[in-house]
Parts: sequence; structure tokens; C-alpha cells
Amino acid sequence: SKVRIRNNIARETLAEFLGTFTLIVFGDGSVAQSVLSRDGVGNHSSIHWSWGLAVTMGVYISGGISGGHLNPAVTVAMACIKKVPWKKVPLYMLGQYLGSFVASAVIYFVYYDALNEYDGGTRMVSGPNATAGIWSTYPQQFASVATCFGDQLLATGMLLICILAITDERNMETPKGLMPIAIGLIVTVIGMTYHLNCGYAINPARDLAPRIFTSVAGWGVGVFSYNDYKYFWIPVLGPHVGAILGAFLYQILIGFHWPEVVEISSDIQIQEMNNKFSVITKTKYMKILRFLLNKFRIRNNIIRETFAEFLGTFTLIIFGDGSVAQAVLSRNTVGNHMSIHWSWGIGVTMGVYIAGGISGGHLNPAVTVALACIKKVQWKKVPFYMLGQYLGAFVASVTIYFVYYDALNSFDGGNRMVSGANGTAGIWATYPQDFASVATCIGDQLLGTAMLLCCVLAVTDDRNMETHKGLIPFSIGLIVVVIGMTYHFNCGYAINPARDLGPRIFTAIAGWGLEVFSYNDYKYFWIPVLGPHVGAILGAFLYQFLIGFHWSEVVEITSDIPIKEIKNTVVTEKAGHTYDNRSLSPDS
Repeated sequence: SKVRIRNNIARETLAEFLGTFTLIVFGDGSVAQSVLSRDGVGNHSSIHWSWGLAVTMGVYISGGISGGHLNPAVTVAMACIKKVPWKKVPLYMLGQYLGSFVASAVIYFVYYDALNEYDGGTRMVSGPNATAGIWSTYPQQFASVATCFGDQLLATGMLLICILAITDERNMETPKGLMPIAIGLIVTVIGMTYHLNCGYAINPARDLAPRIFTSVAGWGVGVFSYNDYKYFWIPVLGPHVGAILGAFLYQILIGFHWPEVVEISSDIQIQEMNNKFSVITKTKYMKILRFLLNKFRIRNNIIRETFAEFLGTFTLIIFGDGSVAQAVLSRNTVGNHMSIHWSWGIGVTMGVYIAGGISGGHLNPAVTVALACIKKVQWKKVPFYMLGQYLGAFVASVTIYFVYYDALNSFDGGNRMVSGANGTAGIWATYPQDFASVATCIGDQLLGTAMLLCCVLAVTDDRNMETHKGLIPFSIGLIVVVIGMTYHFNCGYAINPARDLGPRIFTAIAGWGLEVFSYNDYKYFWIPVLGPHVGAILGAFLYQFLIGFHWSEVVEITSDIPIKEIKNTVVTEKAGHTYDNRSLSPDS
């Protein structure tokens, strides 16, 4: 009773301190182990997973008290969309920056002997024995200021979009205990896709506080003056701007358009009644908000679903093709086939979290058409879903191009090639192995997409294993991971026409030319479009023929409906008792 803190803001500040301390101890600790062992007991993969797990543990520690922001950019963005009171922002940031600074000092002392063994006691910011990068991020020599700033905008924007989708209880109803794991996966996939340019800081506290520590611990002012003072401010300002943009993008495309009751703050509730809002408010500001919500909220469900498919597919390509870009352009130094497979799977998971509660989160024209064929989607929605999917893939392809523009030029000297040692078209679309025949590629796509649909239908069939709605995105992401681990070899496991055709069209107009279609004498480009559609339909009907059509019909009994024997059906009483009448006598 004596030491218990009753002030909520003080408790939340302490939670942010300990959560951020945990984040840095594990995150920067993994970088220290990799660098100081010269990749002997650590590498890019262990670093990406450590940062993700560090975020998971930090959110478990502080999430039930403060929300587990661990990041000033997240805190400010949440305040901008009225999810955190502004009065809490300075104290949250204080806890975050202090936690990061203290953790940096702890790592330094734990690894003090290893540091001296590595650099002989001479602390350097750059060069073969540089160690300042253990604590803060530094850009590649080819990365311009604009590229680094854009990189931070994109990565932190995606962080906020995914966080808001996961924590939006009106979307996929993610269980509270699962949220830290899902948020950790966001950070892991950002590392697997946007590490190359400047190290994916995406968190001012994660970068600035350790940078200040290194400046006073022996590395000197060089940690700020590196690259003529053109960089150190980017991991501070960039994440703040990117987080705000990402938060508003989610709200504009998804969050503002839910039809249910939306609680904005303790003194206001907005409730939809007959497509109009009833607003209880005490401030002029809230009256303005009432007007804007009534004016711009989209009530047409098909438009909402099209926006959801756009943003979900955009997210899928940003992470999927982004991981390929990082692996190719780094020549597999900060990415490889495993990071690609996991990034595609996590990209699907995040896309389904974003779109699943609105449109079902198809992200794939082949899935949409197949579900329409088995009457799970109305045919009138199919063109709109496909429009959102193809546009999302195309816009994401453009975004990746500009974020990795400097790296592309460094890789191929500005000469865009489809194949060869410096071929880069494969970052965006799939291309077959030289040995793979047309028949093999078609069969590959048929099988891969058929298995995708079989598994998707099983995961989402509430009569089967009753998968919790919040777990469905994880399960579907794992399907894509295992398809990549098993059927990447022949022609790159497109299994999604939007994922392949949209980016292929972009590369055709962005410098790679018509060879993206004429490759292999025009024998391939149509296969990742047609093959997935046929395979998905086959897979959907295969599941239905072997499983889906054979569930016993459930009849719910109400007080005004007599119970009668119905052959081969299951009768369910409202009291919760379920009877399969095949085991009952007529009298029963």
C-alpha cells in the first residue's frame, strides 16, 4: 500500500520505460552479437526475428497498462487520431527515450570486453571495425536523403496501418493475448523487406537515444556528423511523419467507415441510426468532427470492400515484393529465400488483418472468383474486388520502385534487365527456370493455388475446426509460407494474378520494356494469370466435394417450432443441447 502508484499516467510512463528497455535490450543486443561475432553467432535473420520478438515482449510487458507503444511515433500518431489523450504524450515519450538510453548503457557494459576485442578499444562509426551501428542506424553509401526519408515514411506508415488493423476490435477481433505476437511479426517483416537502405529504425526512441549514448560513450560527435549531418535527423522525423500518414490512411480507407458505434473519447459517442449519426458532444471541435464524419463516411458496402481489398493487397505486395527486392539488391547479404517465404506469408497475414473484417481479405482475384463459383461471394462484387486487388498491387509496385530506386541503380548501373546476373524484373513478377516447360509451369500453378483454396476453405469453415476469427490471418499466412517452401523452384509461386500481372505491367512501363511479356517467347506471362484462376476453382470444388457438401444440416429449434424428426439432420435446442437424430428413436 505504501509503494503502490495510483496515478495512472505515472504507471503508464513506467510501463513504457520497461517495455522500451526490453525492446532495445533484445533488439540492439541481437545486433551486438551478430556484429561482434562477425556473423559467427548471428546474422540478418536473427536480427530481424529478435527485433520482432523484442517488440512482442515489450508489448506483453506494457500493453495492458499503456497500450505498449514503445515508440514516440506510434504515440503521436495515436494522439492524432484521438486514441491517446495529448496530455499523456510527453510522459510516454519520456519513458520511451529513457528506457532506450538505459538499455543502450546496459548492452555496452555487457559487451564491453567483446567490443575491445573487436576494435582494440578504438570506437569507430564507419569502416571494417565500426561498431556504432550496433546502437543506431546508418545509411548505405548509395542511399540519398530522399531515399532514406521515403524509406522511413513507408516502413513506419505500414507499421501503423497494420497495428491499427490488428487492434481494431471491429475488424478481425484479434484476441488481446495474440496482439503482441501479431505486432512483433510486423516489425520482423519490415526488417526482412526494408533493412537495406538505412536499417529500418521506424522508431525515434530506438535510434536517437542510443545515438546520444554512443556520442558520450566514446564514438563522439561522428555519430551525428556522419554523412555531413544529412542523416541523423531522418530516423527521428521520418517515423513521426510516416506514422501519422499511416494512421490516417487506415482511418480514411477503413476506420471511418464502420457502421457500428464509434467511441471517440470519454465525452462523445457517435452512433449510426438510419444511416445518420447521433452525436453527443460538449465542444465545437466535436461538432466539426460530426459534420465531417457524416459528410465523408462511405455507406456503400461494395465501395468499402473495394477499398479494403486495395489496402490489403497493397500491404501484401509491399512486404512480399519488398522482401525480394532486399534479397536481390543486397545480393543475399540481408535477405534470402527464407526471408522471402516468411515475408510473403506475413504479408498475407497483415493483408487479411486489414481487409478481413470488411471484404473477407481475399487479396487475390483467383480466390475471389473461386469463392464466387461456390456461392460464398456474390458475383456482382467480383469486378470491384478485382479492381481493388490489381490497383493495390500496381500502386505497391510503384512504391517499392521509388524506395529502392538508388539501390536499383547501384545494382545494375541504371540498365534495367529482365534476366542475367543483374536482372531485376524478377523483383516484381515471376519468371520460370530455363528447364521448366509450359506444362510444368501450368501444373505448378494449378497445384499451388488449388492447395491454397483447399486450406483457406478449411481454415474458414466454422463447421470444421472452429478457428477463432483473430487466428484466421495467421493460418492463411502460414499456407503461403509453406507453398513458398515447397513450390518456389519451378516458377516462383505466383498463385495470385494480381501479385504477378499488376507488377509485370508496371515493370513494362518503368524501364524493363516488353521483354517482361516476351520472355520465353511469350510462353510464360499468361500462366500466372490463368493458372491460378483454374487451380483455385479446382481447389474450391475439391474441398466442397470431399468435405464441405457433407456436413449435417443444423436446425435451430425455437419455442414456437415443434421438434420433429428430420432425416439425417442435427437438431439443436437453444438451451445448448445438440442431438443428431440419426441416433434417436422416433419417440425421442
